[in-house]
Amino acid sequence: MNLNKLHQNFMESELPYKYSLVDVSNLLMTKYQAKEKDKEDFKDLNSDSFVNSRKIIFCFTIDEDKVLNSILSEEEKKEREYIKKQILNDLELSEEEKQQITIEENSINIIFESIDKKFISNFSIQGGSEQLLNELLVFKGINENDCVLGNEEYETFLIALFNTGYIN
Repeated sequence: MNLNKLHQNFMESELPYKYSLVDVSNLLMTKYQAKEKDKEDFKDLNSDSFVNSRKIIFCFTIDEDKVLNSILSEEEKKEREYIKKQILNDLELSEEEKQQITIEENSINIIFESIDKKFISNFSIQGGSEQLLNELLVFKGINENDCVLGNEEYETFLIALFNTGYIN
């Protein structure tokens, strides 16, 4: 992968450096049939050292089977199936706990933080998908002044643009 070429293609594109929260929300609901959730549904994030719960602005869940099948790699699908089997065979969990965990395993949660309430400053994914991760990196974007080859964050952004098909 030629980063110089990706840099040039991005500079020549009319793509934004970052997407507004409104645009991201609309894109997620349209492209991924994501449903907005109340941040109170994610109280467990209060103990997550990578999340600033005071800055959480939006939470979404993707739980449509058709969408999940389209964004999960075969390896990610196998991993989810393995986890479900482990949960169902766990003798220490009640049937109710197993059912709740299985429901959670059939979705992907996305939590957005924002400092300025206009753009994404950070995000977390529960349930994981490499494709979705790349898309979210594109949505989060980068500051224009940081678009310099050699900047690891910018190079990661360029690779995400390439992996999602936004640039060639």
